[in-house]
Amino acid sequence: MMEDIQAKRAKRVKLGKLLTLILLLYGLAVTVAYFFCQPPEWFVWLAPFNVPSIAFAYWFSPALLYLPLALAALAGWMMLHLGRLFGREFIIVTMLIYLICNCVFVPFYMLLVSASWDVTLLGRMLALSVSGLVYPILVLVALHVWNPRRI
Repeated sequence: MMEDIQAKRAKRVKLGKLLTLILLLYGLAVTVAYFFCQPPEWFVWLAPFNVPSIAFAYWFSPALLYLPLALAALAGWMMLHLGRLFGREFIIVTMLIYLICNCVFVPFYMLLVSASWDVTLLGRMLALSVSGLVYPILVLVALHVWNPRRI
């Protein structure tokens, strides 16, 4: 009985670790491709930082914020994988920054877009904001499935 529980936990930990790594690598790949390559038009829908990067572009290059965030989250995963402390907090803080940026800027842009009464622009802004909210939540759920507190 105890072996079954431990086997299920080991399987869940392995799945959570793999999902977290895949999602963090996706975030890094999208960040590099979005800021340093010329991605096609449909690629913009996959980036989890579209709406805040529009706002940040007025003050500084958003790559200066999002590339270190993606690298810090990946470094947190590596720290957890190697059994070091504070890796989980790196991942949580970076994903919270993603969420906070989206939660701050998306309502303002939705208000601006809704004032124009253009339905297609409103739909596009909604779709862009969804990718920014889904990605950090998926990473946090995968981190929860991994449950790396017992290191």
